[in-house]
Amino acid sequence: MAAGAAAGIDFGKDLAEKQLLEKLAPKIAGRIAAKIGQESAEKWVGRLIPLAGSAIGGALNYAFVRGWGRRVQRHLRARHLEGRILTLPPTTATA
Repeated sequence: MAAGAAAGIDFGKDLAEKQLLEKLAPKIAGRIAAKIGQESAEKWVGRLIPLAGSAIGGALNYAFVRGWGRRVQRHLRARHLEGRILTLPPTTATA
């Protein structure tokens, strides 16, 4: 170091740059990575929310339509049976 200093090499500057790179670079890289990860996560959440909403809406729609369909089937079946009973010829009871 003494010979380098005598030759005019600035070890302080090199040492400071080395320490900055060793200490600050990982911190900066970590913050940038966290920011990129956060932005990426926000983007994907923004894409997933409409998908989740449509899935929930589809499930609710299916449940309501299935319930109403069953109710209509029961009603129409009851009307059909009532119509058959009214149109049957009277039976003669033999005692």
